[in-house]
Amino acid sequence: MNFVRLIPSGVRTGGRRNPASALSLSTRTGIAASAVTGSSCSILPSALSYSSAIPPVPPPCPPHCLQRRSFATIPKYGWGEATRLSVGDSCSLTKSFNAEDVLAYGKSCGDFNAVHYPDSYAKARKDAEDRWRSDPSTNALPLPNTGIFRFPRPIVHGMLTSSLIGALFASHFPGAIYLSQSLRFRAPVYYEEEVEARIEVIDIEWKRKRIKCKTTIVKKQKKQKQDADAKTEGEEEIVVVDGEATVLLDSLQAKE
Repeated sequence: MNFVRLIPSGVRTGGRRNPASALSLSTRTGIAASAVTGSSCSILPSALSYSSAIPPVPPPCPPHCLQRRSFATIPKYGWGEATRLSVGDSCSLTKSFNAEDVLAYGKSCGDFNAVHYPDSYAKARKDAEDRWRSDPSTNALPLPNTGIFRFPRPIVHGMLTSSLIGALFASHFPGAIYLSQSLRFRAPVYYEEEVEARIEVIDIEWKRKRIKCKTTIVKKQKKQKQDADAKTEGEEEIVVVDGEATVLLDSLQAKE
């Protein structure tokens, strides 16, 4: 899905005038994936193993999870190359996460919350339901929409989903240094759901070489519309994570 934003000529961008109208179109782009480190854990399947070494040149992500789009206002710059930007520029990538991705993330950071893993989730849900049914004060009531019952199936870590924002900076602005990032988690992401991460330049400090960006991650969800005669199905875009990021980029230059 393409989204378009027009910046009229003459708009100030961090103290400079934008010399021409800037047309912002999203793009799906490739991303490098690196190995993760982790120690053994009794709750993890022994069939999966992870390297403790990070390769100097990470292999590309398989093409089935990341795809290019035809247009982009932010190309993929190389190391040391002048990065020419203006307010309104944007880029995006898409990815879905599977059980192995979630397991690798859990091993790397130690987050083994049962809500993220199918076996642990199933056991926690069954135990919670048994307690609910065995309690005379609740056994006749429907299951609550809290705790493990809040989600119908395991969800992807919010921070794993949010890592796509950093991946966008890394793939398009080599050498960019994170200074700050705010995150608001608005909706869950389930296994194999495709999400799209987007960054949009909203302010530039030319002298300090700082870029402020709007950061958003969305997914598509089926919806039903009630027409006068019948229901029609469609899709709506759900924001799962949003916030703002500021990065330092020494190679930053204004567009000519």
